[in-house]
Amino acid sequence: MAVNIRKYKKSDYENTLKIANQLFYDIMGKFNNFSEEKNLNFLKDVGAFPLDETDGLYVIESDNEVAGVMNLSANEFVTKDEKSIGLLKLIFKYGLYNTWVTITVLNSLKTKLSDNELYVDYIVVDDRHRGKGLGSQLLEFGFELAKELNKEEYTLKVLSSNPRAKKLYESIGFTEVDKDVYPKFIQRMLKAECDYKLLKEVK
Repeated sequence: MAVNIRKYKKSDYENTLKIANQLFYDIMGKFNNFSEEKNLNFLKDVGAFPLDETDGLYVIESDNEVAGVMNLSANEFVTKDEKSIGLLKLIFKYGLYNTWVTITVLNSLKTKLSDNELYVDYIVVDDRHRGKGLGSQLLEFGFELAKELNKEEYTLKVLSSNPRAKKLYESIGFTEVDKDVYPKFIQRMLKAECDYKLLKEVK
């Protein structure tokens, strides 16, 4: 199996968005009434995924096929937010409730960074390529990038409803350093009390 990690490029848009949607649908499908396809279209319409190359966005290829995506954030990264089709059009197309709760939850997942931190916004491996160690390779790539950038901390967050992922991250050197308890209505939507911030020291 030939594996390659590289920067995201514009021609990856459709494939990587479909892969990223596997994660976002798993989260958002708990509270909205979208099908997986409709969830994908919402991500497009709200401008949640970049069309063009942007700092911190990487893909992993397995035998020349895009098999996963990872988005990293640092304060010095230059990123480009895609334009939404607009709030009124979103409400008309998806309904007031679904638009409101989905945007609210997406915003609740954002985090503030320190200057000495490289943060994993999200990491997703395509269902068809799981079990090959690709996620671990992406995480290790990010750790080495943190070294190159002279960061002191390599961080990520995981929902309390996903103890299996938390245990996996802890097994490769991450430790829990913070806990962010959600407001009650976010807890009900995400079916999670909080998220845990995990840190791996960069040495």
